[in-house]
Amino acid sequence: TWRRVETTGAIPQQRANHSSAFLEETQELFVFGGWNGTERLNDIHILDTATNTWTCPRVGGVLPHPRAGMTLTALRGRLYLFGGSGTSAKCFQDLQIL
Repeated sequence: TWRRVETTGAIPQQRANHSSAFLEETQELFVFGGWNGTERLNDIHILDTATNTWTCPRVGGVLPHPRAGMTLTALRGRLYLFGGSGTSAKCFQDLQIL
């Protein structure tokens, strides 16, 4: 049965064509990028599923280009981001690891 979950914290803005992955080790849901109706995004949001609290962490290094329609896969405590489309329908073939 579907049910709406009440969350707190830095709730992500509305978006489509984003990617998400769940890290078993931390019990956190990660949401990356997508399209907000105006522009492609490259932000990351984390939902702590124990407290239903969102955070938007500062991530070091060079951020991936804003994109939509990419894959995000959780494996062995890491997140793997691949592909997607950027501005002017540019398709990416890069692999990023967080």
